[in-house]
Amino acid sequence: MDTCCFEELGFRDLYGKVAFIEYPLQDLLREGYGADLPDDADGALVYGYIDATAGLTFEVLAPARMSDFMVYSDLDMMRVLNYSAKLRAGAVLPDAAVAIPPDQDPFVDAYAKRIALIDKFYGPDEELVDTRGDAFLDHLRHPNFPDDVRVLLHIEGAGDELVWVTLKGYSDENEFYYGKMLNEPDTGCGIHNGDLVALLPVRFKGEGELALVTTPDLKLVAGDE
Repeated sequence: MDTCCFEELGFRDLYGKVAFIEYPLQDLLREGYGADLPDDADGALVYGYIDATAGLTFEVLAPARMSDFMVYSDLDMMRVLNYSAKLRAGAVLPDAAVAIPPDQDPFVDAYAKRIALIDKFYGPDEELVDTRGDAFLDHLRHPNFPDDVRVLLHIEGAGDELVWVTLKGYSDENEFYYGKMLNEPDTGCGIHNGDLVALLPVRFKGEGELALVTTPDLKLVAGDE
């Protein structure tokens, strides 16, 4: 099984996948459960998902040894320890070793109940799944919160402002993305934190990187999307 550094991977490489991640679980388990790990348990077998409020997250399934990808199943987090441990993407070091088993089935089968529960509680709407597949938006995404994108708020006569919006879906009929404002614009313009807005994909001067643009006129109400 090949390894790479965490910083080399995009969220799509890890979300919905079982992976081995180099991470010192000793302090986490000692504080949360009082359990001690073998000295060579320097990693974790995890399942990646996206938490709407916490971003890219890894559910720890069991401690692991990165040298040979041995899983300490006798310390299974839920079945044995009855303890849920989560790693947020921001807590994983950029140079941490990561390995994604090419054959996911044995691991998914071994932790099927736990994975099914995670998917049930954190699985997104179908429209949001589609937006996560749009790689041309990746340069606009927050590194740890893949559904959050930088948007150019254009206000006539008052200039432009960069804001953050959480994507909620894409309207095929109207050909725009839509999402909820994550911050209060500095310029009073009638759009506020929490408002639903349409987002227009634009390439300035016909070339260059794609931008998402919204204006006060593109504020939506329920059902507009």
